[in-house]
Amino acid sequence: MKLHLLACALGCALLIGCGGDDTPPEGPIKVGLLATIHDPFFASVSNGNRLAVQEVNAAGGVLGRQIELVIADVGESPASAVDGAQQLVDQGVVFILGPDFAETAFAAAEYLYPKEIPLISMAGGITISWPQIQPAGDRYAFSLSMPEDRVLRAAISATAVDPGMCSSLAIVVEDRPDAADGLAAMMDELTTTSITLTSAMMVQADRASHATTVAALIPMAPDCVLLDMNATPSGVFIKEWNEMAGPAVKWIRPRPPLLPQLIGSTGDPALVTGLIGAQPISNDPSSAQFQEFQDAFVTTYGEEPTLPFAPFMYDETALALLSIQAAGSTAGADVRNALLRVSGNNGGGTAEPPYGPTQLDEALVWITESAGDFDYEGASSSCNMTEGGFVVQKIEVYTVTDAAMGTVMRNRVVTPPM
Repeated sequence: MKLHLLACALGCALLIGCGGDDTPPEGPIKVGLLATIHDPFFASVSNGNRLAVQEVNAAGGVLGRQIELVIADVGESPASAVDGAQQLVDQGVVFILGPDFAETAFAAAEYLYPKEIPLISMAGGITISWPQIQPAGDRYAFSLSMPEDRVLRAAISATAVDPGMCSSLAIVVEDRPDAADGLAAMMDELTTTSITLTSAMMVQADRASHATTVAALIPMAPDCVLLDMNATPSGVFIKEWNEMAGPAVKWIRPRPPLLPQLIGSTGDPALVTGLIGAQPISNDPSSAQFQEFQDAFVTTYGEEPTLPFAPFMYDETALALLSIQAAGSTAGADVRNALLRVSGNNGGGTAEPPYGPTQLDEALVWITESAGDFDYEGASSSCNMTEGGFVVQKIEVYTVTDAAMGTVMRNRVVTPPM
């Protein structure tokens, strides 16, 4: 995450010489957040965004102006994300954070691209399909996670590691822009195993019931079923399988656990216990950056941050605000270029000291006054972003050992090829 910047006065956007600022100099800089606020779980997660904004505003803001976080409540459907993004654009935001899901993040990025408004999300799946909406070298969408095809391959390989766990596998994928690419990655990975593919089905993303798909799949009698779906439809699928007296299967889901949503949609924690998942590794509890974030979160909100999401929300906000400061402008092209410099690991040494959570005030001063290298170390990860617009991470394969108690056990760690 190297950044070599020439000195630029803190209020340079109000003067000449740091050019490109299309935003009126008076009033706050508006940053948008697409979040599932109507869900109490995700409403708490968004406190990570608020914490970073609060920290920056206490330090005097960005480019001499306060930050206003403008929130649009969205669901899990792509249409809701587009509606939310349009609302935020109409209110004059210069950067958008979120949303949380691959399908919604892709839809929002597609809408925002021609408007040259940057977006950064923790959703990893969108990086597979981004070339469909933005050519290389003209990127406005970024992710703090690994591309989902790496996670999908890790999930497939996990089924082959333990002898006898899976001899036959069915794959069910939600229909979204990157679905075909993700399915192709899993099919390719299957060729390296002895597992037989019984079926590969694509289902509509926003269906309230998957009973028809479940009924068609049960007679095929797979011993493992991989659900590349969001948490709520995954839970509905598992519930309907159980209601139709489907055979016992091992459930595999290449996503974070999201146990409250899975349990809520299945209605029975026992149906979720035993599920195997794969997700990028983040939130190292031993890192100083995570500890600083957690302490500040608890002090501010009186509760532990929701993992793994709240630290991602903090980091995406911090990177957006630091990028605006580094650009000396709120113009989309300037900010997205600065984002790659702020978050990207461009080689050539390490800044002393690195800046992370609770140090955004110092980071803003460094960006403004120093011609040295800049290094942001996040609460969610090191935030080393590649030219492809995603963060390099290892992947963990886990098992839900007791859903009712929220117990998840890490089985192994996979280092995916880049």
